[in-house]
Amino acid sequence: MLKKMTLIAAATIALYGCGGGSSSGSSKDTGSTLNYPIQNSEFAPSSATKLNYTFSIDGQHEGDMKLSFQSLDSEQVLASLAQESGSEEVIQVVNDLVNYGVQQFYYSAEVQDDGEEDNTLYFAGTDGALHEITDAYLLGSSFIPTLMRSSPVFRLNGADVKEKSPNIDISEETVSLQLTLEGTSVKNMLEDFEDHDWVQALPDIASCNVTWQQQVGETGARKTFTVSNETIEAAYLTEDNIYNVNCKDMDSMEFATSAERWFNPSFGLIEQIERQKVEQIQISEEKATITAIEKE
Repeated sequence: MLKKMTLIAAATIALYGCGGGSSSGSSKDTGSTLNYPIQNSEFAPSSATKLNYTFSIDGQHEGDMKLSFQSLDSEQVLASLAQESGSEEVIQVVNDLVNYGVQQFYYSAEVQDDGEEDNTLYFAGTDGALHEITDAYLLGSSFIPTLMRSSPVFRLNGADVKEKSPNIDISEETVSLQLTLEGTSVKNMLEDFEDHDWVQALPDIASCNVTWQQQVGETGARKTFTVSNETIEAAYLTEDNIYNVNCKDMDSMEFATSAERWFNPSFGLIEQIERQKVEQIQISEEKATITAIEKE
C-alpha cells in the first residue's frame, strides 16, 4: 500500500467506478467490548467507505490519504482493461490468475492530501489472503503460481486468522527462487528500489542471476486500535524479502524489504511499517496508520 505500482498502475486507471458496491462487512459483537473483533470478521468492502491513513518516512510526517475499495469479478476487470491501451500484459496476468482459481478482485482508489490520485489492483488468493498485483507479476506466466502464494497483505476472513495465543509463532518460506533474468525483469522485481542508483543504472538487456527468498510470519498476537471512536482488534503478520542480484559488468547487490502489518479483515490494514535495506544497511522506514473511517 505504501509503494505504488508503475506499469500496472497505468493500466488499471480504467477500472475506476466499474465495480458494484457491496455492503460493508460488520463484525460488531454486542457481547464484547470490541466494536470490530477478529472473530466473524470478513472483508466485504463498500466504495462508499473511506479509510483515512497518515504516512511517515523515517519518523517524519509525509502526508495523508483517503482509500476506498471496490469489489470486481474477473469479467469486470477484463472488460475495463480492454478499454485501456497498453494493458495487454496486465490482461494476461489477470487471465493467468483466473486460470489458477482466482475469482474475486479488488480495486482501490487512493487520494493523497495534495490531490494526487493512485490506484491498485488486488485479488483474493486461494490461500484466503489479499494479494497486490505488482510489477513482479510481469515476470511471466510461469511465475504466477509462486507469486500467488507470496506477499499476503492480510487475511480476508477472521476464520483464517491465527487464533489469539502467545504461543503461536509460525514462519513459512513462501518464495525460494533462483533465476536468470534480463535487466527489465530485475527492475520489475525490485520496483520498491526503483529510485536507487544501482537499479537506475541497470541496462534493460543486462544478464542477471537473481536469488529471491521470502518468509511470511504470523503469530497469535493481538492489538487494539481506537479509530473514529470505535475499537478494532488487529492481528499480526510479517513479511521479509531478500534479493541477491549478480549482473554482468556490475557489482553484485543485496536488496531487502521487511513489513510488519496489523490488520482486521473488516477493513484491511490498520497499521503497516515497511523497511528497506541495501547491502544490509537500512535506507528507509515507512509507516502507515489508519486515523479515521468515513461511512456514507
